[in-house]
Amino acid sequence: MTPASTPERRRARLLAFYDTYLVSHFLRVKGKLGPAGYCHCKQCQRASGSAFAANAPARTKYFGITCGDDLVSEYESSPGKFRAFCRRCGSPIYSRRDSEPEIRRIRLGTLDADPGRRPLAHVWVGSKAPWYSIEDSLPQYLEGVVPRESHRPCSTSRT
Repeated sequence: MTPASTPERRRARLLAFYDTYLVSHFLRVKGKLGPAGYCHCKQCQRASGSAFAANAPARTKYFGITCGDDLVSEYESSPGKFRAFCRRCGSPIYSRRDSEPEIRRIRLGTLDADPGRRPLAHVWVGSKAPWYSIEDSLPQYLEGVVPRESHRPCSTSRT
């Protein structure tokens, strides 16, 4: 391994992007992420191994794999929806839909830096893990994100 390709040097080059890019070991996003949220659907529970996943959208044209793209694999979790993960460590990285080719949903836990966004809501709480209680005051939606003019939380009480 040459000094120019050591992990420390690669990491230093990636961190040099910090002012204009969100950086993780796997990816970079130029600019800001879209609105973040907590997804409680069964697919996100299974993919994350937890009660929910924290995600935020990024435009595909501003998204890129920084290194190890040969280690990123996608699988079709449901018709037209693909989830990407690292084949080495198993980390979920992003998801994408055939119906929305311009968007990648980034797993916020993969980012090394503060994404600059805070989750705005809990979605798919109708599928929430029965052993998990939502304790914050964010809006909760029984299903996925609904059109802006129809945004009505499923309840104001904590689930």
